[in-house]
Amino acid sequence: MPRRFSLLLGLLTALSLLFCAGCSSEPQTQEPPAVTGFSCDTDVSYQDMHVKGKLTRMEEGTLTFALDEPESLDGLTMKWDGETISFELYGMSFGVDPEAIPESALGQSIVNALDAVGQTEAAAANAEDGSAVVTGTSVSGEFELAFDPASGQLLSLRFPDLGMNATFSNFQTVTSETVE
Repeated sequence: MPRRFSLLLGLLTALSLLFCAGCSSEPQTQEPPAVTGFSCDTDVSYQDMHVKGKLTRMEEGTLTFALDEPESLDGLTMKWDGETISFELYGMSFGVDPEAIPESALGQSIVNALDAVGQTEAAAANAEDGSAVVTGTSVSGEFELAFDPASGQLLSLRFPDLGMNATFSNFQTVTSETVE
């Protein structure tokens, strides 16, 4: 009987060590959301509008959104520089006051949310799908930014009060040398 007890005790000890081998007393590190130096495909629903395109953001306060869809806007590029918005289409470019065009709120809201996240050390909560979510308030209103906690890549941005939802895919880190 004592031999069985010692075998059982040895087996339980071995199993305990096996299960705890993956345990670590150190907390898992989480990458902060990448709010500058990236380019990605973006799918945005904003009120009654749905657009798709390539979003590029090099630094705080700026954003470039090259539209692919809808077909009527294919080739249009909108650029926010922090103060004005400019439109480029077929080699022509013109700047406008963002408040003069309600649709510019779409890009300005993205700029404002990313700037707000970049200027604070907001804690991210873990979502059920494995993403991390930062909630905050910008001049555009309350938002929720979901990102991959392992890489910092953005996954989605939501402004409930504005009726705006954006999803991000094909996320790439870029520098001024890699931008086309």
